Amino acid sequence: MANDLTDSPLVLDTASDTVVVIQGDRYIYAIKYTAGTTAGHTAVVQYKASSKVIWQASCSGSGNDVGLELIRFKTAPGTAGDCILKTLGSGKVLVYLGPER
Repeated sequence: MANDLTDSPLVLDTASDTVVVIQGDRYIYAIKYTAGTTAGHTAVVQYKASSKVIWQASCSGSGNDVGLELIRFKTAPGTAGDCILKTLGSGKVLVYLGPER
């Protein structure tokens, strides 16, 4: 399956160094790591340009969800704020976007 970037929540299931999954200057209200299959698998969302990690989580076991994390975070403006799903061991990452202010 491929990432679904059409509506909130964004459904991310494919990691990539190049595919922008969140464009800059957006409000992220919550992120959830779900349906991981193996303890220790990780998910990492980071800025594409600077590689700065903005969120990460680890799976504790098969089928265990990492709880919905309310982060209320605004990405940097422009392409500096473009984010990628750098790492995904298994499962999906759900990104809930909020209205721009």
